[in-house]
Amino acid sequence: MEKGRISSRQFVILVIMFSLGSSTMIVPQYIILSTQQDGWISAILATVMALFIVLFYGKLINLYPTKSIVEVAIIIFGKWIGKIIGFVYLSYFMILASGLLRQAGDFITTEIMPETPIQALMILILAVSIVAVRLGIEVLARTSEVFLPWIIGLFIVLTLSLLPKVDLLNIQPVLENGIKPVIKGTYTLLGVPFIDFIVLLMITPYVKDHSKIGKSFMIGTIIGGTLITLIISLSLLVLGPELAYRSLYLTYELGKQIEIGNFLERVELIVAIIWLVTIFVKITIAFYISCLSLTQIFNLSNYKTLTLPISMIIIPLALFLVKNLLEFNEFVTTVFTPFVFTVGLLIPILLYIIGSIRKKLGKTS
Repeated sequence: MEKGRISSRQFVILVIMFSLGSSTMIVPQYIILSTQQDGWISAILATVMALFIVLFYGKLINLYPTKSIVEVAIIIFGKWIGKIIGFVYLSYFMILASGLLRQAGDFITTEIMPETPIQALMILILAVSIVAVRLGIEVLARTSEVFLPWIIGLFIVLTLSLLPKVDLLNIQPVLENGIKPVIKGTYTLLGVPFIDFIVLLMITPYVKDHSKIGKSFMIGTIIGGTLITLIISLSLLVLGPELAYRSLYLTYELGKQIEIGNFLERVELIVAIIWLVTIFVKITIAFYISCLSLTQIFNLSNYKTLTLPISMIIIPLALFLVKNLLEFNEFVTTVFTPFVFTVGLLIPILLYIIGSIRKKLGKTS
């Protein structure tokens, strides 16, 4: 099993990196497609609602601070039902890892290296991820610590560079199409990435100070939600709703808008590198907990031996899950998001209710 330990500050960083992942490049298009110029409202509402969800996750963690979400399911529902729920979570983790890997591969082959086979790129990304997973959560957390200041710095530079291009008319009139599109956009953004945070309940047992997990979760959610809101708002204010929802990779498109004299060009490549770093961290976390959850389901002693077998499932799944990016977008909104709400909200609520009753009755295992 995992022997590494991370600090509460490192957990904050993992929450931020996980929230950014695909959310700064892929998800904004979904939101703007549904809400048009009101996407920024959905982003704010989703961030506020995410704080309540994270607060609930903190209460769920407090029931069994040293146990992962899969272990909690086995404790509360018993060996057989608990392991079935564990397999549901395992399938979710592997679909998440596959979907993220496909996003990274599609982006590179579409925007950067169109002549390179997507299969080769995905194998390369997952090979590096295997190394990271084998090194453990502690190394991944420290690596994220190194990269986060650069990512935050990029967001600051991106924002300041785009301020001259901001046009407030692009977000007017407010609520032109009513509240329904805003609710739809909020629902989508809650599913990805905020309710995806259930993934991190596989990692919380390895945080040194369990009493600070709830606070760390909240801080990470606020920072991640603020950055996502900033990206959606800038996309609307600079590109306008029509151009924004037609752009497959919004942050990359925003990078193309930066003009500083006649000497600073191709800034979007820097944006791409930073985004690929964040999505790599998210892929690695999803891959890591896929191995970890299978280890806990079968009560194995070492998760590292599972990295190669699981990778051999994730790559074909990434290739055959959807045929193209448009089909992937439809899959996320119609299939994956409801699945996320089930594993990230419905099952945890049941776990918390039954777990609380067991605690009151004095049944801790």
